[in-house]
Amino acid sequence: TTNGTGAVKDRPWHGYIDGLLSKKKPHEPIPRCLDVLKFLAREGNEKIWWNIDIKMDNSPNLILSKLALLIKENFPERDFSSQIVLGLWHPKFLPAADKYLPQYSRIHIGISLDIARTHFPPNTVDGYSINFMVLSTPEGRHFIKEMQASDKQILAWTVNDVLETRECVKMGIDYVLTDRTRIMDQVFNEYAQLGHEGVAAKYSGEVFNTWARQGRYMIWRLLIWLFISIKFSRATAQKEDEIIPELNEEVNRHSILD
Repeated sequence: TTNGTGAVKDRPWHGYIDGLLSKKKPHEPIPRCLDVLKFLAREGNEKIWWNIDIKMDNSPNLILSKLALLIKENFPERDFSSQIVLGLWHPKFLPAADKYLPQYSRIHIGISLDIARTHFPPNTVDGYSINFMVLSTPEGRHFIKEMQASDKQILAWTVNDVLETRECVKMGIDYVLTDRTRIMDQVFNEYAQLGHEGVAAKYSGEVFNTWARQGRYMIWRLLIWLFISIKFSRATAQKEDEIIPELNEEVNRHSILD
């Protein structure tokens, strides 16, 4: 997505990452957390919210304590609790979220319904952001109803297809994550104009569950599940360093997050 190379963790912010630009026009620099917070704090942006995708290989106490301190130092009077959602792939982040950012909503991001049910029961999160190919299975559709019955919101990712978008509406998914906002606008505007019955009548001959689609989904689910299973096991075994903002202000002050 940018003109940079290599892993972010191996590149310095000053003199490298701060000079990178997005490949697509308009060529924009990489925003820091502070830049995103400033954007959220602008007048008129109160309804914009930030779903922070926190990867499994991060240190829970390190990253969440730094985020908490960044907000505290730069926006002491600003409440972002209605605009920031912590997206957690691994349950090891739950204690750190309770400790450093207890007022913020958190959702589980994942592809495994077993992990979601076992490690992120409804009393620990506010919702679930699950891969669309998983949610579209019979078990996934049951999961949607089950969790919504517990007042949990369901997010689907990443939906870039017109048929998939309409299927999200049919399944009653609360939020859809996409890379193609024009397709999303097109579908939702059609629902606004025609209503659910009108859209259903217009596309009555449309078939979502074809053998080709389900075969493709099955292959991708297997590949992604294998990848996530390995990452989950490694993250579970990873040792954690305790970072407390009040005792580590100097360390936090030099983070690339600020």
